[in-house]
Amino acid sequence: MGIHGLIEFGNRLLTWVLCIAVGIVIVVARCQRPLRRDVLRMAWVQFWIVVLNAIVGGLTVLARLSPYMVAAHFIAAMLLLTAAVRTYDLVEKRADTTVAAVNSKRLQVHGRALLGATAVLVLLGTVVTGTGVHAGDSADVHRIPLNWMVMTLVHGSAAVVVTVLAGVLFLRVGNVVAPQLARSASLFVVLLIAQGAIGLLQALGVTPETLIVLHLLGSSLIWAGVLRILFEINRIEACGRIIEPQPAGELPAIR
Repeated sequence: MGIHGLIEFGNRLLTWVLCIAVGIVIVVARCQRPLRRDVLRMAWVQFWIVVLNAIVGGLTVLARLSPYMVAAHFIAAMLLLTAAVRTYDLVEKRADTTVAAVNSKRLQVHGRALLGATAVLVLLGTVVTGTGVHAGDSADVHRIPLNWMVMTLVHGSAAVVVTVLAGVLFLRVGNVVAPQLARSASLFVVLLIAQGAIGLLQALGVTPETLIVLHLLGSSLIWAGVLRILFEINRIEACGRIIEPQPAGELPAIR
């Protein structure tokens, strides 16, 4: 069977593990009183995304690891991660401690800009993989017909933009304004720096399999991290305890 066959077989077994885990979430959510329709809905979304991943995975094998199908398989996996993080967020429902002035509308715009920039970063990462040496397991696999170095520079530039946005968000909210959001933002910046270091090593020609695995893991953690940031911002907005900054001499308005 070989190492590749073992990995593929293990991946197929994990599909059943995922189905069982999602099934447990569906049953538990259905048994809640009062019924958690939001959690139940997201659990079913996870189930159908697992099915989608199985179909895309099969097509990827039939396409002999075409970089386009590999990218589609990775994006489908990110969809599953999105649904899982959202489900966890609905179950958790933490309330942040917000005691200082925050412009909630600007915070919402900042969070959405960070999410959009991170999505572009992840998508560009699949293009870099498709143009480079890891688009398949042999030289017979056609690469995406783009310049690998150019796409790597574009991908790196997008990473810088995301890091700056995350750093500015951390400085804006601070530990006093929104401590949970600040912790999420600081962890996100650390993940970006670590991911950037791995990507730089790969760009310089250091290409052991371990770095590839770490880079994929980092991509997943970064996507989960930006989702957590967005959900934290939405939670702060929903709490209605944001203190809007007012002109000098006026009392702050609490919403």
